[in-house]
Amino acid sequence: MDGTRKASATEATAWGTGFLVVGLTSFLPPGRLPGTLESVGSVALVLAGVAVVLRPRWARAAGLVACLCLVLSAGVGALVVADPFREVGLLVAAAVLAVGTWRLGWTHAAEAREPIVSLVALLDQPARLESTVLAVRASEAWQIEVGTEEDENESAYAVGLSPHFLVKRDDWLFAVHDVEESYFDDADRVARYTPDWRERRIVAEHRAWMSVDLLYAPPEASDAEAYRLIARLLAE
Repeated sequence: MDGTRKASATEATAWGTGFLVVGLTSFLPPGRLPGTLESVGSVALVLAGVAVVLRPRWARAAGLVACLCLVLSAGVGALVVADPFREVGLLVAAAVLAVGTWRLGWTHAAEAREPIVSLVALLDQPARLESTVLAVRASEAWQIEVGTEEDENESAYAVGLSPHFLVKRDDWLFAVHDVEESYFDDADRVARYTPDWRERRIVAEHRAWMSVDLLYAPPEASDAEAYRLIARLLAE
C-alpha cells in the first residue's frame, strides 16, 4: 500500500489546472534563466497539466517528472538571479504539486467509471423484439401497465427500433439490446475456459444475445433491486 487513492474527475481537473498555471507562469518574465533550461521546465509542466486532466495511466509519473524539472530550473534560477523571490515561489509550487500528485495516485479515466448494472442472456437466435412486444413482456414481468409511446403522462413505456430499445418504469430507465451475433469476439476460446460443460456448450453455440442495462435509477435504489427488475424482464 502506498497511501494513494483514485482521483476524481474534479480533482484531476483542479490539479491539472494547477500544473498549467504554474507552467505558464514559469515562462514569465522571459530572460531570467538560460532559455533552454527555463523552456524545458515550463513545457514539462504544461504537458503534465494536460496529462493530469485527461488521466492516462502515466499521468502521475508525468506530474512528478515535471515537478523535478521545475525544481531544477527554479533552483538554478535562485542561484543566478539577484531577486530570487519568483524562483522560491516556483520551488514551493513544485513541492505542493509533487505531494498532491503522489497522494492522489491518478487512474485512467476509463477505469474510474463505475461498473454497469447489467445482465446478458446468450441465445440460439434473436428474440426479434418490437417495442409493442417488449412493452407486453415488461408488463408481465413487472406486473404493471407498460405503454409503447413516450408520453409525459406515461409512467412506464417501451420505445425503440430493433435491436436497441429503452424501457422506462417510474424513475427507472433501462436499455434493452437484442442482437443477432456472438457476444464474444472469440466464443470458442471463451468456451474452452468455461469449466461447466453445460455453460461451455451455451457459450460455444450461441448465435445471438440479449442484455438489459440499467441507465438510471432512483437515488435511494440499490443494485440488488435493480438486478431483480432486470432479471424479471430478461426472464420473459
